[in-house]
Amino acid sequence: MTIELESYRKRMARQLKWKAYMVFQRGVIAAIDRQRPTTKEGPRADPGLGPGEDRSVRR
Repeated sequence: MTIELESYRKRMARQLKWKAYMVFQRGVIAAIDRQRPTTKEGPRADPGLGPGEDRSVRR
């Protein structure tokens, strides 16, 4: 899972013209990898990935 998240992070950073850490910090990727959430809501409990950081939600 870590490889897929790193790939997503790099791809999104290029697309958005952001630094990779602005998409996900490595600690967040490690936390997601440890927990292996099974739902979309699962990772939102992790520090650094709460509702304020969810850029897939339009406000």
